Amino acid sequence: MAGFGLSMLLQCAGRDFQKVLVLAIGNLCVFVMSFLIKKHFLVLFALLIAVFGAHSTAGAQEFNEVQAVIKPQLQLENSRKIRQLIQRIGKDRFDQKQKSRSSASFGADLDGEPDEEDVGEETPGRNFWIEGSVSRLEDSAPIRAYDGTQHSVSIGGDAAVTERLTLGIIGNYSESDVDNIFLPGNSTTEVISAGPYVAYFLTDTVVLTGSLLYSDTENGATSGGVVASYDSESWNANATLTTYVFAGNALFAPNVGISFSEERDEAYVDSAATFFAASTTRSSTLNFGVSASSSRVLSNGVTIDPSIGIEGEWTFDQSVDAPTSVVANTEEFDANVVFGIDFQWNESFSLEFSGNYAGLARTDYESLTGNVRVSFSF
Repeated sequence: MAGFGLSMLLQCAGRDFQKVLVLAIGNLCVFVMSFLIKKHFLVLFALLIAVFGAHSTAGAQEFNEVQAVIKPQLQLENSRKIRQLIQRIGKDRFDQKQKSRSSASFGADLDGEPDEEDVGEETPGRNFWIEGSVSRLEDSAPIRAYDGTQHSVSIGGDAAVTERLTLGIIGNYSESDVDNIFLPGNSTTEVISAGPYVAYFLTDTVVLTGSLLYSDTENGATSGGVVASYDSESWNANATLTTYVFAGNALFAPNVGISFSEERDEAYVDSAATFFAASTTRSSTLNFGVSASSSRVLSNGVTIDPSIGIEGEWTFDQSVDAPTSVVANTEEFDANVVFGIDFQWNESFSLEFSGNYAGLARTDYESLTGNVRVSFSF
């Protein structure tokens, strides 16, 4: 009996031990699974934060560089393009006056008085023109490298208010597409501009040209899957004083001018919920140079007028509100070559090809612009 009771006790104890062991193993498994799930969740969560955080940081750096480094340079390019366009229009009005005087002199009687049929011949009083432009720009500095293109179409017309004063209106549509190499990304702009321009002859050979344009811009940027869009508005004013000097068959045109631009970007939030405060960019430049041209009349009556010149550009004031860790190009001086050829078919129609190469005095920056302009006078 004693042996039988001991045997039963051991069996009961064994069953309890098995239950305890099973419960212990089960609890251990639950603990291990819970630990692994929590650990992997934390790791996954950390990875998501790292990925999206990196995209957000990269996007913020890219968008700051666009506002603080790239757009100020686009501002200088646009300002130069408009100023040179208005200056070329002033040269057209000068040529028209010279041809009118030559016709009057050619038709004079022996006594020096104009023929009766030439008395009514005057300089064309109204002009209409349209110009297309393409630019390529590049900054190869490793700390801010970018390159891109600009395309624009300008249209305008003017009328002679007095013998010395011509007033006109200009409208412009332009777009840019810039790839950021240093901080991989892309930025775009679409700009609509409009405003008046003027050509005023202080003397027969000294002309003051200028314009005032208001612009509305739609901006876009992408970087690392983050996108942003915002609007901005800007003003551009310029004035150039040009003196025309004849030397035989050549015409020299020394000039000096000034330009001012201001662009205000509105505040915005990108797709990664990063906030960007409103910012303002201002640029002021002093320009000085000289060009030379020499016209020639072909056997078919077409007048060709090739020209070439050099221009210095001093950015004496530039301020940018947008913060950035990217080092901007702080070189104040630049030089550019201007060139062109004008085909004058008759008094009413002309076709001009012109261009500009800038960056001669800058270490890592260069730009090349080509223009085609058709003009009608009546």
